Amino acid sequence: MKYNGWTNRATWNWSNHLMCTDDRILFFRALNDDLGGMSDKRFMNICQQVVGSDEVDGDLITDVNIQELKEALKDI
Repeated sequence: MKYNGWTNRATWNWSNHLMCTDDRILFFRALNDDLGGMSDKRFMNICQQVVGSDEVDGDLITDVNIQELKEALKDI
């Protein structure tokens, strides 16, 4: 089921947390060229390090549509 235009609530929620500060946006912009070739596992580890947890407001990173999130972060 779609959530605010995203695949699900977890993907929407994680995207909000990953893009909530200028520092985080700059960090992902710096990674932009690497995102496409980065393994999903590596990407999830980076996201967990940025947020400081494997969970955001009850949404686990494993519930996120990783490809959709990578694409969104490429576009920032």
